[in-house]
Amino acid sequence: MSQAYENSVIRIFDSNGQTVGAGFLVADHLAVTCAHVVAAALGQRMTVEMPAAEMPLDFPLLAPGQILTARAALWDAEKDIAVLEIAGTLPSGAQPARLVQSSDLWQHDFRAFGFPQGLPNGVWASGRILGREAAGWYQIEDIKQTGYFVQPGFSGGAIWDDVLGGVVGLVVAVDTRPGVRAAFILPVAGVAETWPELHGQVTQVQPADSRAPAPGEPPYMGLRYFDTADAGLFYGRETLTRELAARLAGERFLAIV
Repeated sequence: MSQAYENSVIRIFDSNGQTVGAGFLVADHLAVTCAHVVAAALGQRMTVEMPAAEMPLDFPLLAPGQILTARAALWDAEKDIAVLEIAGTLPSGAQPARLVQSSDLWQHDFRAFGFPQGLPNGVWASGRILGREAAGWYQIEDIKQTGYFVQPGFSGGAIWDDVLGGVVGLVVAVDTRPGVRAAFILPVAGVAETWPELHGQVTQVQPADSRAPAPGEPPYMGLRYFDTADAGLFYGRETLTRELAARLAGERFLAIV
């Protein structure tokens, strides 16, 4: 399922061809990013009024260098949201990201793709999602000793929740103080408040079934351990379980290989 995320990532340039931020496709020819990323691409200051100029972009993980243009179709400077309408033919394979929403994201692992300074081809970052703060943003943090983390250049990019199997928000702010590896994301619910048409594309996931795999996604955890939150993955062997229990009722030892 994460392939859908990779095929939704967009890279936004300024008029000089410099990368200024990220975004992601959410519908046919429509993408979401931060308003301040659009302002940077256009060489303008952030304003309440929606800018009308076009900006270049591409799908770097799908068709790098295939430049398209887009302009803002919806603008919310207060929430730092911009919806872009992309002109022209999208590259083959481009698809909207799977958007998910849950009331409980605590300690979920995430991945993100962004373009820090000096790395215009982009890098991956990972970490974990924490709770919400007063503005409604979710705090995320890096938990690795080495590697890349969410920093300036990831703005507007999607945060893919490895537990829910979908995008749960976009990066809107980064703490740049030395020694701090934290950032903040606006959840998809916040985007949908500005753009109500998005509600129909958001999958609601309750905490109790938050580990149920998305269609086509294998329910394997790799090297991570299963926990109570993964109860949705444990099903389908009820008959075998009953047979084993019946065997144990008459035998003191049962080896399972």
